[in-house]
Amino acid sequence: MQNEASGPGAGFVYVQTNEPERNRVLAFRRAGDGTLNPAGDYETGGAGDGKPHLTSQGSVVLTGDGRYLLVTNAASGDLSVFAVGPDGLTMIETVHTGHAPKSAAEHAGLVYVLNTGEPSLAGFRLNGAQVQPLAGTARELAAGTDPAQVGFSPDGATLVVTQRGTDAIAVYLRRPGREGRRLLVPDHR
Repeated sequence: MQNEASGPGAGFVYVQTNEPERNRVLAFRRAGDGTLNPAGDYETGGAGDGKPHLTSQGSVVLTGDGRYLLVTNAASGDLSVFAVGPDGLTMIETVHTGHAPKSAAEHAGLVYVLNTGEPSLAGFRLNGAQVQPLAGTARELAAGTDPAQVGFSPDGATLVVTQRGTDAIAVYLRRPGREGRRLLVPDHR
């Protein structure tokens, strides 16, 4: 995950190790010429699945404001949240999301995590130093979809999920709710 935004994490690239015993985030400082230099090693508090790579680009996500880094832990079923500062990352918390989370998306503090073991989406609100589950936002995905990636449209009005098993993209519309905009139903246009 390369940080293109301004803010405390600007000029850094973040990757995860996906290690089963001790998943970690590796930070690299990016120089003006594109070279990378090690800038830190941070434990996620969770476990990766140990595979050479995760089947998702979204396992490490910098929030739109550049203040937080979200990291999925595929084997332990949780999401790690780090505060991003000029001197590195600080672990805030790890929250349970479901079986085998491999992708996360964030828009204006709303976070959705794609769980692939038992295909589902789980919604959360990022409020400063807390990640709170949002009631009524969890969605099971159909068997055989083999989901890989979740992401928001640029305006945050829709959530999309790529599905390798059906060679399709599922689109979910959002509607206003008590805790902000909530996932509603698949769009079958």
